[in-house]
Amino acid sequence: MDKKATLIITESDVQSILTEHYQAFRDIVGTNVFCSKCAKTGTNTGIRDYTIKLDDLNNLHLEGFCTECGNPVARYIEYDEDPAIFARAETFRKDNRSRFNLRKV
Repeated sequence: MDKKATLIITESDVQSILTEHYQAFRDIVGTNVFCSKCAKTGTNTGIRDYTIKLDDLNNLHLEGFCTECGNPVARYIEYDEDPAIFARAETFRKDNRSRFNLRKV
């Protein structure tokens, strides 16, 4: 069985995959990211200037910077157990196969 490639995707790609769950994603990005520096002060933080990766299980990996202090942060969001999101991610992969020929991570 071939392992699916991890793809770098855009915010609009995420929106098309998550549909009605997109606002929850935006809430996580805005206020629910762990920063080792800001955690000491108890501050909720977000992530900015981030890259989004769709992994082989159709989960999202975000890598960017803390909105409060600029420290590098990352966030992993699991969607592989939601059958509707998983199916949309699979369809997205199939429909956009040619777009990602040179962008596999």
